[in-house]
Amino acid sequence: MQPPAPTQAPEPRKGMPDPTITETEFKDRFLAQFIDPNFDALSSELEKIADAAWDAYDHSRKAPRTVKAGPGYADPDYELAED
Repeated sequence: MQPPAPTQAPEPRKGMPDPTITETEFKDRFLAQFIDPNFDALSSELEKIADAAWDAYDHSRKAPRTVKAGPGYADPDYELAED
C-alpha cells in the first residue's frame, strides 16, 4: 500500500466578511419570534418595536444605559454598561 499523495494546502482566507445585515433581514429575523397567531393583534406595536430595535442595531447602541466606573478603577469616568 502506497502512502497518500501529498496535497497542496488551500489558500488562507484573508479579511473578514461584513457581518451587517439589511433592515429587511433584521426585521424578518426579529419578527420571526412572534409567529404565534396570538401576536397578530399586536402587529402594529411589534412593527414599532422592530423599528426601535433596528435603529439601535444600525447605530451600534450595544450599551445604551451606562454608569461611570467610579473609584477603584484606572479610569473612574469610563462608562460601563449597566447590565
